[in-house]
Amino acid sequence: METSIEFENNLVKTSINDALAIFEFKKDAFSMITDVDEGYKLLDWLNVVKMDNSIKGVLIHGNPKLFCEAPYEIFLSKIRHDDLCYSSLRKIKSMNFDLRKKQITILNNFTRNILKFPKMIIAFFSGCVVTPFIGSVLATDFKLATNQASFSFAHKKYGLHPTGALPFFLTQSLGISKAKNLLFTKDQLNSEELLSLGLIDIIISPKDPKEIIEYSRRIVEDKSESFTSTKQLTNKILYEDYEKFMELESQMYF
Repeated sequence: METSIEFENNLVKTSINDALAIFEFKKDAFSMITDVDEGYKLLDWLNVVKMDNSIKGVLIHGNPKLFCEAPYEIFLSKIRHDDLCYSSLRKIKSMNFDLRKKQITILNNFTRNILKFPKMIIAFFSGCVVTPFIGSVLATDFKLATNQASFSFAHKKYGLHPTGALPFFLTQSLGISKAKNLLFTKDQLNSEELLSLGLIDIIISPKDPKEIIEYSRRIVEDKSESFTSTKQLTNKILYEDYEKFMELESQMYF
C-alpha cells in the first residue's frame, strides 16, 4: 500500500501545513518502536516527504506524556520474565532480549534516517523525554521545548545500559568529560539546564498547539537554500561515527 504524507491511525497523525510536514505521536510511542510494521510506516513516511519537493521540513511532536517514565516502566514490565507490575520494578536482571533488541533496532533505524534526511527536522517536546528517545531528539536539526520539558536518564533506575545512542549524542554535543559527568551524576536535566548545555535551541511557551506549527513553518520556510548541503557535510562524519557506535552496542549487548 502506497504511503501518503497525510494519514491517521490509532498511534499517529500526519498532516501538511504549507511547506511543513507534521508527524504527531498520539499515544503509546513505545508500541511504535516495538512493532516492525509501525516502525517501517514511519520510515516510509519520511521517504515520501523527502521526495516531495514542496516540503521543506518536518515537525515531530506528540502528547507530553508519551515519552516519559510511566510508559517506559510499562514497556519494561513487558520485557521482564516475571509478572510483576510496573510499579514494583527495580533493577532488571532477566528480560525478553528479543523484544528489547527489536525496540533498540527500530529506534536506531529511526535515528539513522533523521541523520541522513536531507531536509530540516524540528523536534518539539513539552514534557519529560526518557532515555530511549533522547538520542532521536538530539539527532534532529532544531529542538524546541517548553519550560516543563526535561530529559530523564531513567535507565539508571533499572540497571540498564543507555539505549537510543544517548552516550554517543551527549559526547558529540558536549565532549567526553561532560557527557560522562552528566550520565554518572544526573538523573534528570530540566529545560534551563538543557538550554544552557546547548541540547535544545529555544524554550517557548505556546498558548495553543497551532503556535508550534506556525513557529516551525516559519523556520523551515526561512532557512537558507544551502541547508541541505550544509547538513550533508556536517552530518557525514557524525553518521559514520554513529554507525560505529551502533556496531559496538550490538557487540556488547546482543
